Amino acid sequence: RFTGGLIEGIVAGGNVQDEASSSLTETEFNTFIKTKAFNYGSSEKYFFCGSTILGYIDTFAAAKLHMVPTDKTYGIEVRKYLTSHGTLNIVKHPMFDGQFSGMGAVVDLSTLKHCTLQNRDTVLQTNIQDKDADAEADQYLTEAGLQRVNMEKNALLKGVA
Repeated sequence: RFTGGLIEGIVAGGNVQDEASSSLTETEFNTFIKTKAFNYGSSEKYFFCGSTILGYIDTFAAAKLHMVPTDKTYGIEVRKYLTSHGTLNIVKHPMFDGQFSGMGAVVDLSTLKHCTLQNRDTVLQTNIQDKDADAEADQYLTEAGLQRVNMEKNALLKGVA
């Protein structure tokens, strides 16, 4: 509850391209990749977006999208968009089909760190069942969140209609 969201962090970092309710063209997308997505950080990043943005990418980038058999893990399909600026792993995320439709977030995974609360790292708690229970229960408990660092390595594309 103290971390704040990914979108909030990217906006605070100022790395946002607003398409102002326009259609996304290949030129605009390439400008986004060059000036926002790969301006800082790793040469391989993840782009989480919904159906609106994916529809545009499918129309102009069919020859640039690559599927690798190992890219489907736990039911998530990842497409690689190869550019001279870096590799963009495109992942359809349902969050970007609802309230955040027309938005997409480029994430450099090195900017998110697992952070536990002080003295709250993972512990095994045994015998946590009710006193009158006919069973024995144990649990692992962790109190943690995500620490955001170097958010300028991430980018946000918004306003795509």
